[in-house]
Amino acid sequence: MFNSEDFNDYPSLKTIVLKINKFLEKDKIAKVSKLIEDLENLLTNEAFVVPITYILSVFAESKIELINNKLIQKVKPFIRSDNVKLKINSILIVGFFVLANHDVIENYFQVFAELLVDKSEDVRDNGYFFLQQFLELKPNLMLSHKNLALKALSIEITQDKQENIVSILDFLNFCEELNFRQLYKLRELLESLINRFYSANKSNIISKIQAIVIKFFPSLKEINIENLKAVDLIKLLDDQFLMEKVKTSFIFLNLKKIN
Repeated sequence: MFNSEDFNDYPSLKTIVLKINKFLEKDKIAKVSKLIEDLENLLTNEAFVVPITYILSVFAESKIELINNKLIQKVKPFIRSDNVKLKINSILIVGFFVLANHDVIENYFQVFAELLVDKSEDVRDNGYFFLQQFLELKPNLMLSHKNLALKALSIEITQDKQENIVSILDFLNFCEELNFRQLYKLRELLESLINRFYSANKSNIISKIQAIVIKFFPSLKEINIENLKAVDLIKLLDDQFLMEKVKTSFIFLNLKKIN
């Protein structure tokens, strides 16, 4: 049920909302569905898009069966809107639709991955919410978004958002081998995380950091890094990175010589 007073500035929408409330109360879903079609037709009116997408986002979360693909195609472009309210409403509508239709996750994953580097914290938080669930269903989709994940990690470190940092570390765990530039960036970010969270003794995030260190710097598997101090782990990462750099340079020089 909706609070019709919230739509006092939109008389035509308020009339529709009052009807929606009446039909929902009487469980007349077919008539509610027809009113959603009316709302869909009004999406061409720029003045109505925010309140309409709000209404649709409520339905997407509670009665997703009333949201069809035709409507999603009209809402999807709003995810890239500069209007944060419209953007978040649209994320919710499309996100819940995708979760209800697992076969289309791959078609929408890129759009949601891009939300991780959005300037709005609220937008990013919604992006994390849906991506976590998408990746539980299709973990391989993260493989082609390593650079985006690293950029997102950099943003969340700057914002000191521990919950999102943990999510990004989990996302990176879905990835395979990184290239040299990606390893360079990851090492830099890991050092920042180690300096920040080891001293604060944040056990949950520390275990995530250690898992990523071992995954992408496998020569450290034989070392019991769990018992290392921050400064010692950073030194090991520095040494590991230098070996990778020498190896890469060596290969480059050989290729140059052959040519």
